[in-house]
Amino acid sequence: MSEIVRKIVRDPHTGGVIFAAQQDVEPILEQNRKLLNAPRSSSRLHHNGLECWYRVASIPLILLEQWWKEGLRFTDPDFIANARGRLNSAEFEGLRTAPGRI
Repeated sequence: MSEIVRKIVRDPHTGGVIFAAQQDVEPILEQNRKLLNAPRSSSRLHHNGLECWYRVASIPLILLEQWWKEGLRFTDPDFIANARGRLNSAEFEGLRTAPGRI
């Protein structure tokens, strides 16, 4: 997983301080494409005879941080519903690792 690089720079126009964060998400998106096109059994994460769990998405940390700033908190009871809505949208299709809707 690529790390988030944080920088503090001075804004040349205002003289203020800018806090910037950056992450190379291309390796994550490339892995997501590979998993999306792979046979379903290869994305199985857990199977205990009664349940079978599949990875359906992989979200870069920088995006989770952005969603947090937008008010989508992991601790909120409606986090799963809101995240599911985003992951089912065309805007975030690159995060999906399995076909269909979540």
